[in-house]
Amino acid sequence: MNADDLGHISRILRTIQTNDYLVIADGRVTIDGSTAITDAEHRALACLLGQNNCEDGESPEGRLADAEQRIQKVRDLHQPFRIYDECTHRHGVEDDGRLPDGVQLVASVGLVCEDAFMYEICRECCTDGGEYQTEQCAEHFHKGAAACYPCPTLAALDGAS
Repeated sequence: MNADDLGHISRILRTIQTNDYLVIADGRVTIDGSTAITDAEHRALACLLGQNNCEDGESPEGRLADAEQRIQKVRDLHQPFRIYDECTHRHGVEDDGRLPDGVQLVASVGLVCEDAFMYEICRECCTDGGEYQTEQCAEHFHKGAAACYPCPTLAALDGAS
């Protein structure tokens, strides 16, 4: 299965998950009777439905399971990363060394609670190794753009345009 197949199958899975209807008429497939799918998507769908042999000899079930696993791996990478401002509360550490409920230590900010939460970004797209927000992302956000989560990758998997 190649990257193009993954994109085709992802679109087909979104269609099925959103309960849209696939209509096969005159050898063409449409979604809810309006959006025609490409020839490549048609071939991938036919393979998934067992109507033809997959080019790589893999079974339709195996191909679908592989696509679902790949899509989940992408989702696992693109998790939210919360951005906090400095907290105006005076938080301390419990006598036993634990942080109080609802308080966490954020690198370069210190102890914060939910009142200091500002927005979410994508850990994969907008952080430097999952530790800090990149300068490019921070500048993008502060110029009035929408927050970076969900990122374009997740939005595409979820069918947003």
